[in-house]
Amino acid sequence: MHDMDLARWGFDENAVVLVTGAASGIGRATALRCAQAGLRVACWDLDQGGLDSVAAEIHLAGGTAHTAVVDIFDDHAIDAAFGALEASWAPVRHLVNNAGPRSVDPHGFREAISMAVGSMEAMIQRFLRGIDAAPSDATEHASVVSVSSVAGNFTGSNPPWYPTAKAAIAGLTRALALNEGHRCRFNAVAPSAVATPRMTSYSQSDAGRRWAETNPLGRWADGDDIARAILFLLSPFAGYVNGVLLPVDGGQLLVL
Repeated sequence: MHDMDLARWGFDENAVVLVTGAASGIGRATALRCAQAGLRVACWDLDQGGLDSVAAEIHLAGGTAHTAVVDIFDDHAIDAAFGALEASWAPVRHLVNNAGPRSVDPHGFREAISMAVGSMEAMIQRFLRGIDAAPSDATEHASVVSVSSVAGNFTGSNPPWYPTAKAAIAGLTRALALNEGHRCRFNAVAPSAVATPRMTSYSQSDAGRRWAETNPLGRWADGDDIARAILFLLSPFAGYVNGVLLPVDGGQLLVL
């Protein structure tokens, strides 16, 4: 797990990062990469089995993980889980806002926007409360990375709530970077097509293969492609990067 020199990323050893949606896909890959960089990783998800699996992989490689089943669409659950984490471990210094509703889930527009954007804003506000309450040396270089999308920011997609929510996440990131940058850095990534478990059937379809052929890199992204970009934005190596929406798309936007 520690084959990567910590100095290459600049993290303080044993700093805590919280990753939501850590049981699979981008979240899982990010949790593993964060552990590899020497961070203690708090993994939240609704899938206990997936959490057990990622924690076992982290522990087997010599890292440290803490798991909790948390419904991030419930403000009370967020507050209780943060409190338990802060009491048992240490202040959370880095937050990866990854979890959100799936585009295929049958949500109404208003409900989905509240879930997708409201949950991230609630996570950030509770994170900032912990930052403010902790000693300054425990939260130095604090950072948040939220997962947005090329959808809504550079392209359209369906259902309509999905690109709307992803654009709102980018807007929230910029607003927080402007107004709260003295407390924490805020950035976001904008993946395009990622071969996560949610997308397996489409990525293996004729349409999915045609999409890969049009990408300048000739393939779909995998979760680790996005995780490495997230890790950079989290790290002190990106210490003067604030308010950025970083496309991680293999150059796909160049051919649209």
